[in-house]
This record gives sequence, structure tokens and C-alpha cells, in this order.
Amino acid sequence: NPLFLKYIFDEGVIRGDFPRFVALAVAFIAAATAWRALNLHISLRTQRLKAEALSELVERLLGRFYAAPYGSVAGKPPATHASRLYDEPAAAVHATVDLGMDLVGASVNAVAAFAVILSVSPAATAGLVLVVPGLTLLARRFGARIRRTSEDEKEGEGRLRAVLVQAAGAHRSVNSFGLLGRVRARAADALNALLGHQSLLHRDGAVYGAASTVLTSYSETLVLIVCGYQMLRGEMTFGGFMAFINAFWIALGGVRSLAAKLPDISRTAALADRLEAFEAPGAPAAPTADGRVELDGVHFGYGGAEALAGLSLSIAPGERVLLSGANGCGKSTAANIAAGFLAPSKGSARTFPPARVSATVTPHGFIPGTLRENIAYDDMDEAGRRRAAAVLAELGLTEQLDRDPLEMSAGQRKKAEVAMGVLKDADLYIFDEPLANVDDAGKAPVMRLILEAARGKSLAVIMHGDPEFAPSFDRTVRL
Repeated sequence: NPLFLKYIFDEGVIRGDFPRFVALAVAFIAAATAWRALNLHISLRTQRLKAEALSELVERLLGRFYAAPYGSVAGKPPATHASRLYDEPAAAVHATVDLGMDLVGASVNAVAAFAVILSVSPAATAGLVLVVPGLTLLARRFGARIRRTSEDEKEGEGRLRAVLVQAAGAHRSVNSFGLLGRVRARAADALNALLGHQSLLHRDGAVYGAASTVLTSYSETLVLIVCGYQMLRGEMTFGGFMAFINAFWIALGGVRSLAAKLPDISRTAALADRLEAFEAPGAPAAPTADGRVELDGVHFGYGGAEALAGLSLSIAPGERVLLSGANGCGKSTAANIAAGFLAPSKGSARTFPPARVSATVTPHGFIPGTLRENIAYDDMDEAGRRRAAAVLAELGLTEQLDRDPLEMSAGQRKKAEVAMGVLKDADLYIFDEPLANVDDAGKAPVMRLILEAARGKSLAVIMHGDPEFAPSFDRTVRL
């Protein structure tokens, strides 16, 4: 501590009072020990704070993610969403807490040291004050630029991760069809774009750091000149000089630390902006007033290509409708709109609220865990469990209850989808290709369960082929 140095030299050494010198030294050691103990406590508490904040943030973002309209998240690959749900929150929490602690520590050190040097020599203190306006101008110039580039960097990381995840999942296709060159080209494009953003960040940070260091060096030189002049004139004691220089370097270090944190502040602010970018829940489809599902003049497109152009479809209460048509004609898109997952770009849609719709639309998503967890088996009452057991037995899935559906065969996964769909009590049931990958012997039980679950309810089923089941429906709509 600068003041300890001043008193040790001025009161102990220069005056020749050895007992006083020893007492001051012991007091300094005791204070330093207490300070280190406090720092240890703060470090442990900070780690707990990070864990608690990250847990709360991830839980909140998961809620916001599932509250967002399906259409707002369907256009990006799962790897991108995973990054937004954990990687970026983790980086933001650690950066925010660490940055906050560093800023507080640097500010406290700078203010305390500034108070010491001001009390020792107001004239020399002016050398430190003069550097502040220059650092402020630099911060304004580089801060916004670093923040924008940081946002671009995170987007680039998400795109690269999505490319690599998809490429890793295509291992067999790459080797079977000689696609390694194309994979490398895609990965290189995404990587080069990311590296370009990182290069800009490094350049701006380096230029800002060099400019701020030059300014603080000018301040340091000016202060040394003033202190030397005051000592020559007898206006500053040796102990005062030691205290001033020590405190000045602490204050200067604090100022430099605050200045050096600008890139980190900008990056952290960019992360915070991205975490706030999850869309709020959109307007749901208009509720049906008479139990009829209505799609009137519906248009919808993906990436500029229109999947539906003026589709009108009505499903009466209790009606069973079979949807058919060629690949790419918009059957699954129509199912998504009827289920309320997507909103039409033009036209209107009326359907049941989400709680009263049971829809398994391709691609179906299972939550992480077993089939038991996906059908919420342990949350069912006794009657619900008996029905679930009967459904699983009918589908040949009894022995698969404690397996992850992603570890099952394609046919078993399709049956697991159907099990999820029929076990929900709903007013509207929608099944997208429920017989896909199901063996011939298993198709009849699947259709029987679907028709039983939807008895007296509205039903829409998308199917290719299997004409023997068409008579089970009230009508067939070909898109």
C-alpha cells in the first residue's frame, strides 16, 4: 500500500525509530493477509454466482425458445440454437461476471490510488487527469465498431458449427458419393468468413490498445518530470515520492485496465444483445369458434420458394381427412399451419389452441431421454398408464420404454411418434406419414390406434400409398 510505504520510510527509517518501523511492517503484513483472505472469499463466491446465473439464464432462454413461434426457429439448424441456448449464455455469464469484477477492482484501485496521489501532490496528479479525455475519445471511436464485429463473429461461429455438425452426420454419404471436396469447400467458406471477423476484432483491439498505451505513457512521463522537479525544490519527501509513484502506478494500472477492457465490454454487450434476440411469442392462429379447422387462401414459402399458393382447406368437427399429393406439394407445410405451428404469409387460418392439438409432423423431434420421458409416462395416473401400456404393446414398443428413441430403428421411431400422438387427449389429430418405415405387419395396428384415438375428433393424415386404408377416411384431399 502506498501510504504504508510513506509512513514506513518517513516515520520509521528516516527518523531512525526502529520499533515504530517494525510495528508498521507488522501492521502491513496483517492487512495484506486479511486482504488476500478477502480475495479468496470473493473468488469462491464469484464462482457460485456464475453457476447460479448460468442455470437461471439457460432455463429462461429455454422457456423463451419454446414460446417463440415455430416459424421463427425452423429456418436455422439445431446446432445454431444449441449454441444460442448454452454456448453463448455461458460465454456471456462468465464474461459479464469476470468483467464486472475486474471493472470494480480496477475502479476501486484507481480511485483509492488517485486519492493518495492527490493528497501527496495535486500538481503531479494533473498528469493522470489529462489522459482521461483522450481515452474517452478512443473508447467512443472503437467501442461501437468492436461491438458490431463481435455480433458478426458469433453469427459466423454459429454458421460454421452448423456446417460441421451437418457434415459430421453425413459421414456415409461423403464416403459413398465422393463428397469430401464439397464438404471441405463449405467448411472453408464458413471458416474463412469467421476468421475474417476475428481478424477485424484483433485489428481494432490492437490499434485501440496501442493508442491507449501511448497516451498513458505520455501521462507517466509528465508525472515523473513533475515529481522530480518537486523533489529538487524540496516540496516532496522521499517517502512522499515513494508513496506517490507507487500509488500513481496503481492508478495508472487501473486506468489502463479500464481502457483495455473496452473490447471485452463491447463483446459482452454484443452477447447480451444476441441473448435478447429470441423473438417474443407471435400471434397464434385465430381460434376456431365452431370446431372447424379452416385454411382460407393460404400462402407460405421457404427461402423465396412458395410451398403453398392459395390453399383452402376445411376440416369439420369429427371429420377424417386423408391428405395426399406429390413430394414437395406442401402437405407437411399445410399440416404445420393447421396445427398452428406456422402462420401463413397470406390468407388466414383458424384452428384449435395448442393444448387441444396433437400433431406429429415431419421432421418429428424427440426430447433428450427415453421413450418413457417423451410420453411423460411417470406423470400419468393409473388409467393413463394402463392405456399407455396397451398402446405400446399394440405397437411392439413395450421393451423399448426405457430406450432413447434416437437409438431405435427407423420403424420403431415412427411408432414412437404415433404413440406420442395418440396418447394425448386432443380435439384435432394430425399425423404426417405415420406408416413410413413401418413394416407391412405393423401398418394395420398403427392405423387402428390412430382411428381409435381420433374417434369423434377431427383427424388429418398425410400418406403416400397404402390405398387399403383410404376407405377409413371421410374424404381424400389431393394437394
